[in-house]
Amino acid sequence: MAEKKTLGKTRKLDSMNRVIIPQEARQIMGVESGDDIEMFMQGQGVYLEKEIPFCVFCDSEKDILELDGIHFCESCGLKIAKGYANRIK
Repeated sequence: MAEKKTLGKTRKLDSMNRVIIPQEARQIMGVESGDDIEMFMQGQGVYLEKEIPFCVFCDSEKDILELDGIHFCESCGLKIAKGYANRIK
C-alpha cells in the first residue's frame, strides 16, 4: 500500500453507518458520484480504490463492455459472437 496521507479531517458515521469521502480524496482518486469503488482491509484500516474494470477472459482494460455484471473487452466479445454464430449455422 502507498504511504498513508492524512486529509486532516475526521468523519462521523451517520445513522446508516455511511461516511462521506472528502472532496479532496475523491479528486485524488478520480472518482465521482456513481463510480464503483473497491474496498480492501489491512489491519485496522479500510482502503478504497476506484474500480478499473477488466476483461474476464484476457485481463485487458481497453474497450470494456458489461453484460449482466460481467466485464469483457470488445475483442473477446467479437470472438465469442463469431464462435457462437458459427455454432448455430
